[in-house]
Amino acid sequence: MTAVDPVRRAHLLEAAHAITRLQEQMDQEIRAEYGELDRDTEVEGTATRRMAEMLRELAGTPAREEPASASAPTMPRTPFNPADPASYYEVEIDEEGPVVYSECCLDRIAAPTARQFHEALGRWLAIQPRGAL
Repeated sequence: MTAVDPVRRAHLLEAAHAITRLQEQMDQEIRAEYGELDRDTEVEGTATRRMAEMLRELAGTPAREEPASASAPTMPRTPFNPADPASYYEVEIDEEGPVVYSECCLDRIAAPTARQFHEALGRWLAIQPRGAL
């Protein structure tokens, strides 16, 4: 079994810490201004804490070995229509940000759009019943 890379572990733990700290800061600011957290903030906070915990868990595992030259999609090819293999999309993230590929084209997602999608996806994931995903 491959050993845990200490640099990768440190980066993942640092990311988990930053995510947790920023969420706690946002919670404090909202409580200071409004006296309590609203439902959206609670849902986002739950999703954010779950993401930070996943990063902590990932920090304790070896990285998957992939050839350095291979381009690994963040989200693998997914059919729009399972009956039509030419109808697909996939998502990769390169040094400039997320790129969505489809059967006809590609488009880079701007950082604000990626953030909005991340927040919306986090809210949706947070309300899913345990074990549903």
